[in-house]
Amino acid sequence: MALCKEMPVRAVASLIAEHDTRVWRVVHHYVEAARAAQDLSGVRRVGLDETSFRRGQDYVSVFADLDRPRAIFATPGRDQSVVKRFAEDLEAHGGTAEQITEVCQDMSEAFLAGSLGHLPAAEITFDRYHVRAQLSKALDEVRRAERKEHAETLKGSRYLWLRRPESLSEAQRGASLRSWPCRFGPPAPTAGRFASTSSTSSPPRRPSPT
Repeated sequence: MALCKEMPVRAVASLIAEHDTRVWRVVHHYVEAARAAQDLSGVRRVGLDETSFRRGQDYVSVFADLDRPRAIFATPGRDQSVVKRFAEDLEAHGGTAEQITEVCQDMSEAFLAGSLGHLPAAEITFDRYHVRAQLSKALDEVRRAERKEHAETLKGSRYLWLRRPESLSEAQRGASLRSWPCRFGPPAPTAGRFASTSSTSSPPRRPSPT
């Protein structure tokens, strides 16, 4: 079991000269025993994310206790039913769906629907990575649309808009986006969007679920 925490089961089987199916039986035995004894009555804040485990569209969703931290539940799929299965598993291990006060997850509509439907007391926090990704995507779409009218000011500026102002080099600061209105006349609307999205170091902590 110690080896299986560090490497694939097939590699463990080769190392100890045993068939991998027997190693898997040992792993399943101890995992099931540990799961049967698991107490989830103290879980309050959980993180939810999915990962692919084969090539193609095979996904598993994982729930983690954000206070300890530890993985507490995993299940195939990435639709709203994974949250229902988590709530049922929580009840089977001494907890209730109502005890979950916060869920941190991505902006998937399926995850959002599942959390709203099966974790009624939880506040939903969208993780920072996905919030920033959406802001960057929207900003770049505006830049592309406005380049036709402001080609001279926006040409070659893609990465200036997408980087944090404090991370710009001296040369890039010399062509400061905020100074463009003075140098080139009225600013392109992109500048206003850039100022609004870069005025704080992080997005709102609890975006509205709607």
